[in-house]
Amino acid sequence: MLDKLLQRTNKTSSCWQWTGYVHPKDGYGRIYTGRKSWDEVAHRVMYETLVGPIPQDMTIDHLCLNKRCVNPDHLEVVSRAENSRRARVNDSKETRETRVRNGWRGA
Repeated sequence: MLDKLLQRTNKTSSCWQWTGYVHPKDGYGRIYTGRKSWDEVAHRVMYETLVGPIPQDMTIDHLCLNKRCVNPDHLEVVSRAENSRRARVNDSKETRETRVRNGWRGA
């Protein structure tokens, strides 16, 4: 699976940009893994492949705020409520960089 993921990833910057299929409605990369009867969100599959399982009641927050990023260093497991709260914060460029370097430091 890792080879399939990396074939669709551009790692030329700190964000690992997904170059495979992107769903037109939500902007997230998708990949068919064969584990389910539908395609799965690429950043979740990358996280599970390189880091480990995501608990069923949790989701992934992109610390870099880039929906197409699949770099596990930019992804953090959080509750859905926390992910929604963070999404409402109007981040500056400096705050985004701080989130990636140090994890979430929101208001």
